[in-house]
Amino acid sequence: MPTLNCVASREPPAGVLIHTFCQFRWVKIMSSRYKGSRLLENILEVVDNQMRDNLPPETRKTFDRLLHEGHSQSEAKRLIGCALSAEIYEVLKHKREFDRRRYSAHLGRLPRMPWGS
Repeated sequence: MPTLNCVASREPPAGVLIHTFCQFRWVKIMSSRYKGSRLLENILEVVDNQMRDNLPPETRKTFDRLLHEGHSQSEAKRLIGCALSAEIYEVLKHKREFDRRRYSAHLGRLPRMPWGS
């Protein structure tokens, strides 16, 4: 995955949007063009739905754990969104089925990023 130098005036190169969203603070480094991104909104909506429906229950447990560790609600959701993004990447890139065990493992390692291990 390409990396991005955090310069607010530069737009990220193609292929780093999910990585950038997860590795850094999205709104602080992305140009206004990417603020309110549908990708970001959709990922966070899925996180909210998973917690509301308690499916999978690991999402809510991870959210509670991250809050207990001192993360804000928005930061905890962002981190969970990173684990979800990694799972979405696996599904799309390798044409795999959603793997709950792999997703749960990503959740369990947060706040460490899934691609950092």
